[in-house]
Amino acid sequence: MWEKIDKNLKSIIFVIAVILFSFILSYLVFLYAEFSLLIIPVLLVGFALIYYFTKNPFLGLLFIIFFLPFERIPSFDVGFMTLKINQFLGGLLIISWMLSKLFAVKKFNHNALVWPLVLFLLTGFLSIFNAHFQSRALSIFVFILFTVILFFITVDIVNSKERLKIVIRVLSWTTLIVCVFALFQFAADTIGLSNVITGLKKGYGKEILGFPRVQAFSQEPLYLANFLFIPLGIFTGL
Repeated sequence: MWEKIDKNLKSIIFVIAVILFSFILSYLVFLYAEFSLLIIPVLLVGFALIYYFTKNPFLGLLFIIFFLPFERIPSFDVGFMTLKINQFLGGLLIISWMLSKLFAVKKFNHNALVWPLVLFLLTGFLSIFNAHFQSRALSIFVFILFTVILFFITVDIVNSKERLKIVIRVLSWTTLIVCVFALFQFAADTIGLSNVITGLKKGYGKEILGFPRVQAFSQEPLYLANFLFIPLGIFTGL
């Protein structure tokens, strides 16, 4: 009996997914017709990643950790917002994690911050109704909710010392890549190479303060510094 219910449930989910995919594809092509040739392969890649992330959500989390400092490079302007690679991967991981929990009945790992964060989200949601710019307040709340959900997923997935060691190893590699590229930016801008080669945004080169303010793959030098506090704290603790 339960096997039949399970098969029916999978069929229903598959049909809903196909319908949603059709609507999303049609709507995106309608909005961004000039990017239609790019939208289709991106969606296909997205569905392929959802398949693999559903089988192993930990793989999706490792992708996000590796691309954590890749905030500006690569990114893609879509309508009124800039889509970053981690937002794309984070959305896929949320969908994949929910599907993995749906088809594999497992208990969630205990998280002591559940209720404080739920209270924080509830307070943030109620504050939207008293905001001067409600559309802006709503968009900020959605991004906060997105981040909190990824936090809960991370705690649920990283459930052993072995996985934690892998996470630290991936973080080590992406930190090394970022630091090497930042040093390249500093040296290249110092000797006068163009921003096309260095990847520095206008206004962050040596022409302002006499020395380049490196940003690596981040939007601003401040964001790069904020990221580097993560490996700095972890590696110091180790």
